[in-house]
Amino acid sequence: WIADVVAGVTGPTGTVAVTGLTYKPKTYIRTESQGMDLVEALQSEFDVLCYDPMGQDEARDRLNGRVSFVDSAVDAVAGADTVVVACPWEEFLNETLYDNSGITLVDVWRDLDAEELDADISYVPLGRGAITEMVSAER
Repeated sequence: WIADVVAGVTGPTGTVAVTGLTYKPKTYIRTESQGMDLVEALQSEFDVLCYDPMGQDEARDRLNGRVSFVDSAVDAVAGADTVVVACPWEEFLNETLYDNSGITLVDVWRDLDAEELDADISYVPLGRGAITEMVSAER
């Protein structure tokens, strides 16, 4: 259902960045990672950028298709229309990372403070508000 939300807030020719490919912060382990599953679900419909501070090399073995890897969270934000915080690494939770980007920001963990984000960002905290109700109604 997260892929459905991302598809619903991203234009048909948009680029999605998934930040966080490991199953939890501060590890390289990607087994059962929600971020990896999300990339696999989105790669047939969108160009997908991936970034993870530790799990990037291991993720390359599993991911293929329309997936590109970038070298930093800054590069992921700069190259995307929609950014998904799939794993709550500390560097992804710094609101200034998204300043002046004009992106749609999907916060799977609801860890970011919407009041600290620039006005040009469309913030989608999952599990709250109309976007979750909309997806639930479609199913």
